[in-house]
Parts: sequence; structure tokens; C-alpha cells
Amino acid sequence: MDRVHLMTISDDEQKKFLQDLQTGDPVAFRRLIEQYQRPIYRLCLRLMGSEAEAEDMAQETFIRASQAISGFRGDASLSTWLFRIATNLCKNRQAYLKRRKQQSHDHLPVLEAKKGDIWQDQIHNAVSHDQPEATIESKEAETMIIRALNQLPEKQKTALTLRDIQGLSYAEIVEITGASLGTVKSRIHQGRLLLVKTYQALLNGEKEGQ
Repeated sequence: MDRVHLMTISDDEQKKFLQDLQTGDPVAFRRLIEQYQRPIYRLCLRLMGSEAEAEDMAQETFIRASQAISGFRGDASLSTWLFRIATNLCKNRQAYLKRRKQQSHDHLPVLEAKKGDIWQDQIHNAVSHDQPEATIESKEAETMIIRALNQLPEKQKTALTLRDIQGLSYAEIVEITGASLGTVKSRIHQGRLLLVKTYQALLNGEKEGQ
């Protein structure tokens, strides 16, 4: 599970850390990257469906963060702020790739889920709930789930990724996406239903092709 927590430091230390970031302290910024590079990368990986694109978007997230940190007022946590930057970058990149027709959902690289990842614990359980008889190998199932996720509409895909994969709260997703609480809950609900439907369609297609 990629649940993100702010560094466990006192309020005074946190304030000092933010001040160091805003004054351009390289040590503080390196500490920020070390704390958040993994969850930011994994968010980008799920949203983009490509390791190369995820690396680029994660790097760009921290570049944008370094450029904008002086204006960060602390209204949200640093993690929420970084996730919002990453989500918006991925959204814009996806729109660009779609316009250029450079992205194909059926030819995305295989992304493996790690044992114990919320990806397996929640989403895999969701898609297999109505098919307890399914005996597909775990790796093949995870690959198909990723294909299904990549076919969801962008808004549902983002909401589902933030909630079920990254483990963020509804409040954090509202802060990141700018959507209302009701809209966020609706997108997650719709995304889960559509993910199951899409997964099952892919699974049936695989069986018919055998």
C-alpha cells in the first residue's frame, strides 16, 4: 500500500523544513524527494501505464515543485500538494499523447504488482468477486487488470487510482482533483463498476481466443 504520510516531526520542525525548502536548501529538497519519490512514481505509473512516462512525470513533478515551493502556503499537506502536481501533469501528458495518437492501451508494457500491494489486496479482489471459479495465474490477472484500468475514462481512472491504489482519503482526493466530495465518490464507484465490467470482458475475450 502506498499510503503517504508526512514526515513524523514536530510542528516546529515541520515549519523549519518548509522554510528550508522555500529558501532553496538542497538538503531539504533532497529529503523531500527521498520521502515522496516512490509514491509519486507509483502514482504516475498507474496513471500513465508506462514506466518511461512515469519516470518522466515523476521527475517533472519534483521540478515543478521546486519552482513552485516558494508559493506553497501549507493549506494542504506536502503530500497532497505533490500528488496534485503529479496528477495534473499526467492528465496533461495523457491528453497530449491522445492528440498525437502515441498511446495504445493494448500495447502498454506489463507492470507487475508487488505482493501485499493494495493493488492486489483491493482491486484484484474486486474484479474476482463475481468469478470465484477463475484460476488465472496471478501475473496474467494483474496484467489484465492494468489493461482494464487503462481503458477507463480519465476521471474515473484517476479517482480509482488515488483511492484504491494510493490509499488516499476522500478529502485528499477532493484537494488533489478539485472535484466535490460527491463527485469523487461517484467517480470511484463508477470506476470500480466499470473496471470489473472491462476486466470481465477482457477475460472472456482471452478465453474465447484460446
